[in-house]
Amino acid sequence: MRIYTNYIRFVYQQRSSLLSESPAWLKNAIKELYGPAVTLPKPSLGPKWSWNNKVHAYFYVFLAEGQLSEQQKGKGFDKVGMLKLRDLAYWNKGFEADKIWNLKLKAMTEDLDSFFRANGGGYEKKQTSAKALASLQKIFNNASTYIHEAGGACDAIYNFE
Repeated sequence: MRIYTNYIRFVYQQRSSLLSESPAWLKNAIKELYGPAVTLPKPSLGPKWSWNNKVHAYFYVFLAEGQLSEQQKGKGFDKVGMLKLRDLAYWNKGFEADKIWNLKLKAMTEDLDSFFRANGGGYEKKQTSAKALASLQKIFNNASTYIHEAGGACDAIYNFE
């Protein structure tokens, strides 16, 4: 039981750096240990997915213009960061020919690259158009990638000075 209590204390002490919402049993255990008024904050992705980061903001706008459903957009910026790429409109891998899928990925990454550059984005040092497009295609081909992770990968490719 002591390990259990130590874990609960540890989570409570680290509550400001949690990246995902705690399960109900843990929330209840913290209330039992620290009192009924104590709550764990709903985590934010912080700098990993921030409206203050222009790359993240433009990436969200790009997705909102055709990849997010109205229901997904209604969840807001922070919650969209926790969706996976397989939740977006383009995801149909395995239900169409590989050639069609690859053409779709190519078109989408070219559109995103153009969108960033049309809005004042440039490439980070050691990035080129070809490298950027290849990286984006690799990112968008992975169903389990979170949107905030894709945004972070875009941030490593593009800059807005």
